[in-house]
Amino acid sequence: MTPFVFRLPVEVELATAAGERTERIEITQRSQRFVFKLDGKPLMIRFDKGARILKKLDFPQPASMLKYQLTHSSDSIGRIEAAEALAGLAGRTPFIEYAWLSQGSPPRQVGVISGGN
Repeated sequence: MTPFVFRLPVEVELATAAGERTERIEITQRSQRFVFKLDGKPLMIRFDKGARILKKLDFPQPASMLKYQLTHSSDSIGRIEAAEALAGLAGRTPFIEYAWLSQGSPPRQVGVISGGN
């Protein structure tokens, strides 16, 4: 049973065609459900933006969402997570290189899967 004093704040990064936003939730129970109102189909859902929590996360996502996260996540950790997950979908060990994309100003650094077994 989860102790009463257990409270874990978490940031969830969400993106739709209309834009991106970060929601703050607080986990207070072993099992909890959260519902987010979106203005369209989600392009990216990222639990624990900034990777501040020590965790093992089983959160499979389709390749289309991971590709979006690879180029649009608000931080480099999110882009690395997406590159590693995409490599896993392809059944490869990820070798991540970094590239600069000139999307807007300033250019954004992204991880790129460049090889594997």
